[in-house]
Amino acid sequence: MVRQWTDKRFAEKADSAFDKIQAVLPASLQGELERITTYSISNQSALPWSVSFSDLRDCIRIRRKIRIAYIDESQRDSLRTLRPLALIFCSPVWLLAAWCEKRKDFRNFRLDRIQTIELCEDTFEDEKDKNLSAYKVQDAIC
Repeated sequence: MVRQWTDKRFAEKADSAFDKIQAVLPASLQGELERITTYSISNQSALPWSVSFSDLRDCIRIRRKIRIAYIDESQRDSLRTLRPLALIFCSPVWLLAAWCEKRKDFRNFRLDRIQTIELCEDTFEDEKDKNLSAYKVQDAIC
């Protein structure tokens, strides 16, 4: 699934993690890997995006602000400074959940509509009303 729906860098990390798990499994469980019966097959085409999925993941992890040029569904352009919080997959669309400094609220941004991304030098703190936990409560996800 990671190989089909993310980027090459993240797929390589997933493959590496799988190899490490396989290497430390006791002999009694090695056969389980040969009996995997759960697969992901795409029934839709992935929507292409031009931004780096892995860079976004890194910014989320280290709490680094980003600036994006975005085109909404009505084809309006906007520039936003964001606190990226999570990547959410709603097949075939990836969303970036973020605190938007322009709107002073949580927003979701489709990766396929982000035109450019600039990684800012600024980082942000995990503020109670602007973090992933607050986002989850507001949007009732996870």
